[in-house]
Amino acid sequence: MKRPPMARSTKPMQRTAWLRAAGPSTTRTPMKSRRKVVPAHELAYFKRVAALPCAECGIHGFSQCAHSNSAAHGKGMGLKADYRATFPLCCTRFGVLGCHAALDQLIGMTRDEASERTERYIADTIRRLA
Repeated sequence: MKRPPMARSTKPMQRTAWLRAAGPSTTRTPMKSRRKVVPAHELAYFKRVAALPCAECGIHGFSQCAHSNSAAHGKGMGLKADYRATFPLCCTRFGVLGCHAALDQLIGMTRDEASERTERYIADTIRRLA
């Protein structure tokens, strides 16, 4: 059985009230990102740690303040570890993979070895700064 075609309406469809309220006049503006304010005593500690030679290879002048990647030190998704759980590791420079990148990416070590090194580096850093 063949059905007859639907008759076209000459009048356009009406917008309902809930769609009209969310029209272009009420568009959302994106949120502005805010920088995290780091306390001055933490920044001073980071600078003191970065001034030390690399805890892995001992090179001077290329150290960065590396945070622990362990949950035991407060690391979580979107969070860095406590500022006292930091240690100096050298950065990547031209032609040389830095110790910081190697530890973060577990290059040449297992996760357990990286955890042991991190604990040893933190203890050594605290001893040096005391």
